[in-house]
Amino acid sequence: MESLQKKTTEKLQGAIIFSSVWDGIGSASLPTLIGKFRAQNIDSLSIAILPSKIQPSDAHFNAYATLQMCQNTDGATVLLLGRDQLESYDGVDRKGAQIKGNVVVNYLLDMFLSKNSLVQEIAELSRTFDIKMFSAIAVTAASYRVYGSLENMLNAALLKPLLSFNLSSASLLYVLLRIPVSLR
Repeated sequence: MESLQKKTTEKLQGAIIFSSVWDGIGSASLPTLIGKFRAQNIDSLSIAILPSKIQPSDAHFNAYATLQMCQNTDGATVLLLGRDQLESYDGVDRKGAQIKGNVVVNYLLDMFLSKNSLVQEIAELSRTFDIKMFSAIAVTAASYRVYGSLENMLNAALLKPLLSFNLSSASLLYVLLRIPVSLR
């Protein structure tokens, strides 16, 4: 933490932690890093990639143990993404280039980093509503002219979630839009 703080010219306000939680190092380090950041009063958003259905049972055990530890860690805010869903994702970026598989994570990170207060907002919502685990749905480079409305875009996003979940059981929705100024 000291080394990280020495490298920044300003006080570190928030951190995004990325980890695959099926291996020993990734699963063990995630709750530890969350706790370290929390001890320094630094909000964090963790992105945890869950194992594929075809991975061995010890990978699923590691992921389950990590998520349980995160659930019991003060200040944990974890975005869950499924490896199977990431690998089968197919979309386009803002320039019309195809994004497939794990490249969607880079797309999401780019979107997250473009909003300076994202980590703080998600962390505050997490504390306020006592929700530590989140998931994501994405519509990449959707044309308003093609879809006709934001509602249609969001309905299309439900067809390709980045983790299988029942939307009707969701207790909090956070929508992050990157839209042209003309549509604002």
